[in-house]
Amino acid sequence: MKRSIFLVFCLVLLAGSSLNAGPVVPADIDANAVWYGHIDMEAIMQMPLIKDKHKSAVEKTKGKTLLAQMAYKVGMQLMGEFLSATMYATQYEGDFGVVLMKFRNELPKENLHAIFAQKFPNRTETVLGNRTVYGWKMRCGREHKELSGCFVNDRQILIGIDLAHIEKALAVLDAKRPAMTAQSPLFKGLTPGILFVSRALDVPATYQVSTYCPVLRHCREAFARWTSVGGTIRGRYEFQATDNEKAMLYQQAVDGMKAMFSLRFSDYDQVMSLLDNFSNIQQGKAVIITWEGTDDQIRKAYEQIRRMRRIIKNKRKQDNGR
Repeated sequence: MKRSIFLVFCLVLLAGSSLNAGPVVPADIDANAVWYGHIDMEAIMQMPLIKDKHKSAVEKTKGKTLLAQMAYKVGMQLMGEFLSATMYATQYEGDFGVVLMKFRNELPKENLHAIFAQKFPNRTETVLGNRTVYGWKMRCGREHKELSGCFVNDRQILIGIDLAHIEKALAVLDAKRPAMTAQSPLFKGLTPGILFVSRALDVPATYQVSTYCPVLRHCREAFARWTSVGGTIRGRYEFQATDNEKAMLYQQAVDGMKAMFSLRFSDYDQVMSLLDNFSNIQQGKAVIITWEGTDDQIRKAYEQIRRMRRIIKNKRKQDNGR
């Protein structure tokens, strides 16, 4: 079950539905933000393929062990209630960034507190106004970071790298600190039916030297957008490289990944059809990657992968039994 859910989650980048919910709210983001990303989980959870797999996972979890029941009551229900997640940063260098998660109904705070207390017994607590901000250490990428988080209200959770960023983010949400507006250059490219959108602006050269991000390492600007309208899913990436040569290398790298994909799935006609409306072009310093498909294409590709994997698995069992 875990593998199938992971595969479906990966297909989020290639699938969607016409539902437009949990949109990005500029007022949630600090006016000084230099990067943001937003994922509309409510729309994603309504996608036909995702919806079916989520329902199947919930049914398999019911009535099992105490741990499974807890996962159902707290974890699975939260997935169904999850509306959106908005991430942003007001700087590039150093530790930075916050994420605001929104839910449809009131959160089961007592259950979440109990699980959190068991997971992080050495947590710290700081009171900011009428909120308690928790601090804990955990692995983030290649390092261990000091994270902070709190309940913004009964339906929102805020998590950040450190207490200072949490405090500023709360001030934005409480309208005590300037927030973004829809006219900001950061929100250029917003269209109906967005599932995921992200933009980074004015990436400094000093950050490009230190970052692990393969895109921002050689790009001054980056944009990504996935939308779904009327059963048609569209993806668009725009990279503004530091020079024409870097842009050409990015285009070649994308073509290389396309070639590897074609090699891996050459015997899967339904999967290969996903490449029919794929485009990768270079315009000076810019690289523009686009893709378009339908819910039906995604479902057929997914089912073909499952079917072929079952055949391969059964063949291996037969071969090992000889």
